[in-house]
Formats: sequence, structure tokens, C-alpha cells
Amino acid sequence: ESGDILLALPVISDDVVLGGLIMVHSTLAFWSRFFSLVERAVIIVLIILAILLPVNWYWGRRMALPMILLAKRLSSLGEKLPEDLNPNLYAYNDELGKIFQAFSIMLRELREKAFLEKQMLQSERMAAIGQLSAGLAHEINNPLAGMLMAIDTIKQHGSRDKLTIKTISLLERGLLHIKETTSALLVEAKIKSHPLGRKDIEDVKTLMTPKIQKLSTHLVLENQLEDDISLPATLIRQILINLLLNAIDAAGEEGHVECYISVIHNQFAISVSNDGRSIPENQLPFLYEPFNSMEKTGRGIGLWVIYQIIHQLNGNITANSDKNITLFTVNLPLEESL
Repeated sequence: ESGDILLALPVISDDVVLGGLIMVHSTLAFWSRFFSLVERAVIIVLIILAILLPVNWYWGRRMALPMILLAKRLSSLGEKLPEDLNPNLYAYNDELGKIFQAFSIMLRELREKAFLEKQMLQSERMAAIGQLSAGLAHEINNPLAGMLMAIDTIKQHGSRDKLTIKTISLLERGLLHIKETTSALLVEAKIKSHPLGRKDIEDVKTLMTPKIQKLSTHLVLENQLEDDISLPATLIRQILINLLLNAIDAAGEEGHVECYISVIHNQFAISVSNDGRSIPENQLPFLYEPFNSMEKTGRGIGLWVIYQIIHQLNGNITANSDKNITLFTVNLPLEESL
């Protein structure tokens, strides 16, 4: 209770106890030394932490973070191909660096494999549509030949009044257009056709009239074509008809469709837009594949045929769609002769 520490030691010499020694120590001296040791220990620990924490942070940045990102990329492989890792994320040539290099090589080879599979699938679709179009052309052209012969007979031996002649001429142009359209399905074939003129565009507008009236669609068709140009009329009409039919269907009842036809810088241009439902962004890359229709009643062939015709004429087609407007633009060079 005195706050002191007593230490008793015997005094012995030659195994004879001579007496005892009693030492008295104050506990305050021990506490002072204890706190001094604790203070030194805390300082030493802080110094060690000040050294180790930056080292651990650097080590974590170098090792742990890259490994976490690599693990996330690997875990998503089953769902989709992940994005490439930043090459500067781990720019070392040790064992871990070799793992990152192997991952990049594997990812590149998987992308090449996916691209080749897509090309093979598209080739198989092309082969299927080619066989289908050949069969269609054969089955349609046979009765068409008979109808054209019948019209020719009527023209030579039938009534000569103006209304009949006009009607027969319209029927003949329509049947010839059907015949040439079936040939256009065979996209590798060289189609013989007269040069595109203003009247061909007006015929397309006439053909669209019944559908426009049925849906009360507001159609604006601006035709700036004045003279004949060196493009096959049958193929251009096929492009224009398919684009307008798709636009009218998309616009729906009382929708708005605009079509502009012009020649700019030796390029024949067609733009067709509508204010109907938009095309989902994930569908845009696959618009021109066969049997890829977004309509329940469609067959997914129209845009594919358009794409093949445009490719045959060395042109290009682009599609843009947002919540307000869907726009298709076609550009065809005029240098090619018929």
C-alpha cells in the first residue's frame, strides 16, 4: 500500500547466512520507464507503417488491381467477349505479365473466330436466298412470258381506243417490271434496262398511291431528276419501291414520309425518311441480312435485295434512326455505264 516494491536478498558466505539485504524501490520509477518504452515503441511502429503503407499501396496497384480486372474479364467470357485490357495496366514481362499477354492473344483469336462464324453464317444465308431467288425467277418468268405474249397480241389485234391502249401499255410496263425484278433477285446477273428517267420515278409514285390512301399517309416526294441518267431504271425503281413501302409501313396511319431524289457531284442520291417507330440500335447492324425482318408479316428479304443491288451498282446505303426520324440514304455513282 506504500507504493514501494520491497526486495529481500540473503547474504551468504560459505553456506553460512550472514544476514539479509532489503532494497526498497519506488513504483513511480518503473511507470516512468514503462511509458518511455511505450512511447518509443509507438514511434517505431509509426515509422514502420509510414514505410510499409506506400509499399503495400504500390504493390496492390501493381498486382492486386490488375488481377481483379483480369478475373472480371475472364468471368464474363461465357456471356460475351470482354473489352481489351489497357496494355499499360501491367507493363512488365514477369509471370503475371505473360498471363496478361496470353489473355490479349486469346481475346484476339476469339474475336477472329466470332467474325469468321458470322461470315460463314452470312454465306450460308446468301446461298439459301440465292437458291430461293433462282426458283422464284423460274416460276414467275414462265407465266409472265405468256402474259406478255397475250398483251402483244391484244396490241396488234385488239381495240385501238386511247383508254385501252393506255391501259395495255401500263400493264405491259408493269409486267416487264415484274420480270426484270425477278431477274434482279439474281444479284450476280447483268440486268438490261433502259436509262433511269423522270417518268420512272413518277410511275413509282403512282404505284404507291393506293397504299398511301389506305393509310392516310402524308407523302412528300421531291424529284429533281430532269434528264435520263446512266443507271438501270428497273433496279432503281426496285430500290425506291422497297424503301417507300418500308417507310409507309413504319409511319403507320396518318404518318409522314419524305423522299428526295437528286443528282449531286455526279452521284445519284435517294433519301427516304419517316416519323414512325424507330429501329432499335441493336438491329441496325443486321438490317441488310436476309430473313431478318422486324415485322411479323415480313420475310426480311426487301432490304437484303436493296443492299445487293446497291453493291452491284458500286454504291452505298446508310440508315440512321432515333425517336423522331428514321432515315435511309442511298448514293450511287454515275460513272458506270449500263
